[in-house]
Amino acid sequence: MTAVNAAWTEEEGFKKETEEKGEEVLRIMKEKNLKGIVLAGRPYHLDPEINHGIPEMLNGLGLAVLTEDSVAHLGK
Repeated sequence: MTAVNAAWTEEEGFKKETEEKGEEVLRIMKEKNLKGIVLAGRPYHLDPEINHGIPEMLNGLGLAVLTEDSVAHLGK
């Protein structure tokens, strides 16, 4: 059971870190009047062979790219 509890703690920490990073990016976007996009997809879309470089392409167009996990907690 110790390993399971450690895994849950690690997952919670990762989620918190992801949310904090999303909030940080949103602050930067507001301060610098930048535009961004939330890319929604399945976890396997993080694989660069599957997502075909879409996040990098959007970054190259000057957009901040956020995951739904980084901003979903801010919704109502």
